[in-house]
Amino acid sequence: MALARPLFCDITWHPAGDPGGDKPSSTMAMANVMLNYCGLDTVLHVTCCRQSKEEIRQHLDRAKEFGLRNLVALRGGLSLVCVNCFVFSLTLCWGSM
Repeated sequence: MALARPLFCDITWHPAGDPGGDKPSSTMAMANVMLNYCGLDTVLHVTCCRQSKEEIRQHLDRAKEFGLRNLVALRGGLSLVCVNCFVFSLTLCWGSM
């Protein structure tokens, strides 16, 4: 894939299944492969909806371990049962400063 010389690869967080898990088909695993195996700059879109601050922090820590530095944090649609969740993506940025 790198032979085509794309500027970057964009991987979108898919909430079905386990996007931050260890399965080869997980969003996090695909982003890791694109960056570290294919050698392409990779942008990871992370959906913050229906996840606690701790869950998001775990995903961000894992992305950091893989060397993923280009992230887009999206809130997504709010759930009525969302407790202790991020209301805006900006909250995620300010909370980590």
